[in-house]
Amino acid sequence: MTTVSLARDRDWWRWSAAVGLVRIPPAMATLTLAFAGRYVADSYAVGAALGACFALGEAVSAPWRGKVLDDCTARERTTRMTRALLVSAAVFLALACAVWLKLPLVVLFALTAACAVLPAGLPGGYRALLTGMLDPARLRAAFGWDAAVLEVEWFLAPLLLTLVLLTGQPALAMVVMAVCALGAAAITRRMGDVGSAPAEPAAPAGRGAWKSPAAWPTYLTSVLLGVAEGGLVAVLPALLVVLSAQAAMAGVFAAALSVGSFLGGVLLAVSASRLRGRAVDRADVALVLMGLLLFPAALVPTAPWLLIPLVAGGLFIAPVNALRSEALENALPLRLRSEGFSIQYGAHGLGVAAGSLLVATLVTTNPKLALAVVAGVPALVAAASLAVRLTPSVRRRVVPVASE
Repeated sequence: MTTVSLARDRDWWRWSAAVGLVRIPPAMATLTLAFAGRYVADSYAVGAALGACFALGEAVSAPWRGKVLDDCTARERTTRMTRALLVSAAVFLALACAVWLKLPLVVLFALTAACAVLPAGLPGGYRALLTGMLDPARLRAAFGWDAAVLEVEWFLAPLLLTLVLLTGQPALAMVVMAVCALGAAAITRRMGDVGSAPAEPAAPAGRGAWKSPAAWPTYLTSVLLGVAEGGLVAVLPALLVVLSAQAAMAGVFAAALSVGSFLGGVLLAVSASRLRGRAVDRADVALVLMGLLLFPAALVPTAPWLLIPLVAGGLFIAPVNALRSEALENALPLRLRSEGFSIQYGAHGLGVAAGSLLVATLVTTNPKLALAVVAGVPALVAAASLAVRLTPSVRRRVVPVASE
């Protein structure tokens, strides 16, 4: 009955359409910028560096951009989000022109950073709208459907990008990103006063999500997941060339990760009631398994074999995402969760930037080595973090505080 009432909610459909369009540009960004670097400077390393610039811009700006959307009424929030999307669309078009005209790299990096910063707080803004839009029962159903749709979007975005890149013009992909921003702006503008949730009590002075020892393991997990995801996507074009395949097919192989992630999310949902242990520990176990299954991708002889480790490793992406969010919710009291999730989003972006920078450093010399590093290093660090955290003296200090 909850799902039926949700399906009849016009605001819910508008919200879903808007947030779906907003997610398309970030899902396309890493690969698009990799090809842009190749087109402008004949270098995948430059493209990976542009991807790192985008991810770093998102990560650094997400907390304060989200705070701007928190400190206002529902109508003001939708107005500010609409303006951010309109300006983002304009900057995406400017970046498309810069790539098409092969302008100096300093211009490309500046525009890439602007494309990342302007919409960085929007995911938190849409989450705030949804929280005030639905009652608790429908809200749980809404988040469940949204998690499933998210994986479909991350599957479709690389395929869409592949079709665009077959034209040989990465600038066209940026035009598509601008169109997505314009569509989201048009829908968001019509959402008006939805999302009018009661304000939560502010956190005490001097207390914040940064200072909770129980939350830091989830922030680290977010960084490590970002390293693996960002690095894997950034390395695919150059890796496919080494494997005698077309670089433009990178979107298809990136979609394989999303297929695995969707299946992993379903398996987690089915088996969640039977799992034991803390969510933060299970998240790191999943991250280790992801790295172990992705590592063989550095050893495959031809491109078709690459699909197997990508799907297998992708099985753990959605579980790591779900478990780290559950762990953060357990670790923080209600008054600190908005800040905590913003920090987590930024931490993932920092990881994507780090993974892209690793690829930018190694891809020219050896794409297979670059893949091995971005798959193996997060798994090793996650294993070490888990081992340290399970030490009795550390475990006693790092305990959930959500009941505070």
